[in-house]
Amino acid sequence: MNLEITFNPAKKLSIKDKSRLEKWFEEEFSKASDWDKPQWYVLAKNNNKIIGRLGIMKRKIKVGSHYIWVGGVSGVTVILKWRKQIF
Repeated sequence: MNLEITFNPAKKLSIKDKSRLEKWFEEEFSKASDWDKPQWYVLAKNNNKIIGRLGIMKRKIKVGSHYIWVGGVSGVTVILKWRKQIF
């Protein structure tokens, strides 16, 4: 096992990785809208293969008459083979 955790801006992911992550999200959850697409990903890899993902989003929301920045986490998942493993 060669486990690696990386923090990646979505805009710097390869087209292949971005497509794979979006497809995986849709399989696990549902179709992603533009609003809930992450700006960052935390990826878990084993031997350079993505086995886990966590999306991080930054959004500006209106509270009363004020706008504030909030952060969110989306699409936390691990491929089935790697679930319930202890590292």
